Amino acid sequence: MIETIHEVENAKLYEMTNDHSSKREETKNKNVEELESMKHELIKKIEDLDKEFEVHFNKYEADTDTKAKDYKSLLTKSQQTSQEISDYTKKINILKEQHHYWQLKSQQNLHECKDRNEKLAMEKTKIMKHYHDLKQKMSR
Repeated sequence: MIETIHEVENAKLYEMTNDHSSKREETKNKNVEELESMKHELIKKIEDLDKEFEVHFNKYEADTDTKAKDYKSLLTKSQQTSQEISDYTKKINILKEQHHYWQLKSQQNLHECKDRNEKLAMEKTKIMKHYHDLKQKMSR
């Protein structure tokens, strides 16, 4: 009878061990499946995020490229305009100097002409006086 109990107990133990092993294997397989499923989901999310990143990066690059080209264009235009302003400023300064020179020259000529006119007027007066004096002498 003890042997029968041992056999029954061993059979129960064997059955429990088999049940435990099969449940453990099922749990392991279930966990492996869930792990694989989660890996696939993560890979899909990573791929989606990578695609989204690529789209945003391309949009950023396009926007930045356009703005960079606009900036370079405006920078070149600014340099050209600065050069034109510099050239015009030089021309204005040259014209101011010329204007000032001709203004001084005009004043100098005016002064010289006034002096010459005064001298000629005085000489004319002397000549007229001399003429009148001679005329009076001749008429006496």
